[in-house]
Amino acid sequence: CPYVLASHKILQNLKKDGYRIIIFGDKRHPEIKGLLGIADDAVVVDSIDELKSLNLKDLRVGVLAQTTRSRADFSKIVGYLASRDFKEVRVFNTICRDTEIRQDCVSELADEVDLMLIIGGKNSANTRHLADIARRKKVPAYHIESEKELKKGWLKNKLRIGVASGASTPEYI
Repeated sequence: CPYVLASHKILQNLKKDGYRIIIFGDKRHPEIKGLLGIADDAVVVDSIDELKSLNLKDLRVGVLAQTTRSRADFSKIVGYLASRDFKEVRVFNTICRDTEIRQDCVSELADEVDLMLIIGGKNSANTRHLADIARRKKVPAYHIESEKELKKGWLKNKLRIGVASGASTPEYI
């Protein structure tokens, strides 16, 4: 993925230039594990609360995000960092454009349907996040990997059904 490769390059440069590196993401995600292989002293945070618990003063800070994270959540992290008294904060938007477009589309589609079907791997962070976006809109959303998981009961009294897939879901599915 070009976005992940770009994140690796950014991380290498931040490390070489002596920045304290903050990555917004899930510590268990394979992408984050790969980034930590490049910079094992980077700090991974999943929320502003985690960020607040760090002792970061008078530092040069570089921040990037797991490519599958939402721009809105990343903006909150960046906003918090910008409000602190650092010597320098460098921000790199490493969020995948395709993932972001899918998130925006699911958010809009959820306003128009009675049910959302999100298709993709159960281990896919970006696919799980799409289902979460629909659920936050108070729309029933089911994350499935194949048509075999569909249940007729889900469709009862549903007139409009939205369908979306994660960025890593093969087109044939």
